[in-house]
Amino acid sequence: MKPASARQFESTRPLPCLETSDTKTFARALLAANHARDGILSDVSFADAAWVMLLDLFVSQAHDGRLSLSDLYTSISAPKATTLRTIARLVDQGYLETEADPRDGRRTLVRLTEDTYRQMSEVVEEMRGILGTTRTEV
Repeated sequence: MKPASARQFESTRPLPCLETSDTKTFARALLAANHARDGILSDVSFADAAWVMLLDLFVSQAHDGRLSLSDLYTSISAPKATTLRTIARLVDQGYLETEADPRDGRRTLVRLTEDTYRQMSEVVEEMRGILGTTRTEV
């Protein structure tokens, strides 16, 4: 199901990123840490579904650039309706773009906009620097 008012992908060219393997590895570790936290504290409801979604899309965009809606449903611990509302809100705010899967028109693919990808690169690199500094001080 495609979110209402979804914008189509504006570009299919690869996006520039801080392509250091350390940044990509750290982003994957952040995503794994979120999933581990959710598994251990399964009775606690965390309100960061949008963050996990952005992080998951950032990690995937370093590879082929997009995830399907069903990939995102399984990525976050939220009902489908909540996930769709979050995606629609992020599309409306200009953070995400959607398109029909060219190989299977029934599927909707989601990715970060170019600006959001650059912002996520900055955020992840900043977090890596902060946590790396903190870890060496402890």
